[in-house]
Amino acid sequence: MDREGLRRLAEALPAGSAVPVPREWLLELLGAERAEAAADLTVPQIAERFGRSASTVRWWIESDRFPGAYRLRGREWRVPPAALAAFEAAERDTATAKPRPVPAGPRRAAVVDLGDWRKVG
Repeated sequence: MDREGLRRLAEALPAGSAVPVPREWLLELLGAERAEAAADLTVPQIAERFGRSASTVRWWIESDRFPGAYRLRGREWRVPPAALAAFEAAERDTATAKPRPVPAGPRRAAVVDLGDWRKVG
């Protein structure tokens, strides 16, 4: 039974009801939630979350976009949940930042035709 199932069960009981539960069941339920919450993420998990390839996620990690990322046993990258939250916050800030104004003056250089070399001679 998960947390939501436990909530529905408790809400169905009359007010003031006592519910005896086995100690082992309660510890198992609490331990599973703690393990899920504290688990560091793998490259495939992050890739699936953002809809990107694993190589893109590895490039992000190697570019220090996930502070605290580390290699498990010197092979697999792992990213702590706090690093993922920092990455998402930085991406959110970048997405909501106002665009920089275009400087005054000539807007762009003349368009260059790459086929001009054929016209020489």
